[in-house]
Amino acid sequence: DSDGDGATDLQEFVMGGDPNDPDDTPSPILTSSATEVLLAYTLDPFVAGTARILESPDLSSWSNAVPAQVLQQPQGDLLLIEAHFPVDKPQRFFRLLFEGQ
Repeated sequence: DSDGDGATDLQEFVMGGDPNDPDDTPSPILTSSATEVLLAYTLDPFVAGTARILESPDLSSWSNAVPAQVLQQPQGDLLLIEAHFPVDKPQRFFRLLFEGQ
């Protein structure tokens, strides 16, 4: 975390931010409705890195999350990813795992 904003350099770089600017910290957005949970985030398509969505019922055991639908659309120089999950579990937590290549 070169700029001290709490996000790793890899996370900021893969999501299209500047790891050296604490005011440029892209963050995923999580919203929910009665029927779905939506996790939206941006990726820089020119960066050699990936993001995986993980889920947990208790914050201690994590597994790959499988969305019901994933939409991708250009957003300027970035790619907006929208992962849609049904509301079919009483409680679950999500996190993004960023990996460099």
